[in-house]
Amino acid sequence: MTDDEVVEKPNPGKIIHDNESGEKGFCSFRGKGVPPDQSDKNQNIKEEPNFPSLALNQYLKQKSKTNLQDSIRWKAYLFNPPPKVKMFVKNPMTYFGLDLADEDKDRSYWTHKPGVWENLFAGNIEMAKTGEAQPISPVFDGILSAPVCAVPNGPSDTKAFKTAKGHFIQQWIMLVPMPTDESYSVYIPQLLQEFHNLYKKTYIKSAYKIGVSTIIKHDGMSAQVSEDGNYWTILNDATKEEVLCHTCGALPDVLTDYTIREVVSKMFGVMKDPKTWSEALKAYAFGEEFEQF
Repeated sequence: MTDDEVVEKPNPGKIIHDNESGEKGFCSFRGKGVPPDQSDKNQNIKEEPNFPSLALNQYLKQKSKTNLQDSIRWKAYLFNPPPKVKMFVKNPMTYFGLDLADEDKDRSYWTHKPGVWENLFAGNIEMAKTGEAQPISPVFDGILSAPVCAVPNGPSDTKAFKTAKGHFIQQWIMLVPMPTDESYSVYIPQLLQEFHNLYKKTYIKSAYKIGVSTIIKHDGMSAQVSEDGNYWTILNDATKEEVLCHTCGALPDVLTDYTIREVVSKMFGVMKDPKTWSEALKAYAFGEEFEQF
């Protein structure tokens, strides 16, 4: 699949935990179904038609697109539970990462920009307080965007991938806060359903396109994220697909040093300087590397 191809596949799905050393867990997550194919109902044709079968042509076209999109779905990065230490925050929370991933190419889908979504969520929430925008679900409050580290537990370099046309794009993901008394298997499907309800709105699609156009000047990208562009079909279909949940170890498996400081500060209500943290927080944040502080 190239970066400019159109792919489609609506399908119900579930959450799958991808953990090489652990067990797989499942959580039912149903999307809206689609009508079954009607092309096989009328089979009592006694004479072979001498004209092209439009239904068959469309069916084969659809199947070709379906085969291309099998690997595009939501991927969640699940981190270790926080240590049982005092949290100086009113509502304790943890974070998980969320990415619209092309698993075959081990990268984010090229038109998905977490930084734009972070700004869109935050802007909408602030404007809703003054009546300038419609209120949105509180699940979007506090969602961050963050670069993925190039090497797990390595230097704080950002992972990048090369497109079919030779462009390098950094890989960023959403970081979603979740109350500590919630479970991933319940919260992630709820979040995705709320996201599905939100991005269907015309003003959200328009705002996303404007946000993308301010950071990237690319005709193909603009067409993909337009109100009737393919990006929204990709989102819709991925939300009905299986969600792959990748269990990580310490935060540096995925996040860079700057993001780790930001996340730990928000989670525990502490300063961003690791030198002020307890040994338990350092171990949670940096694993075996915490001794450098």
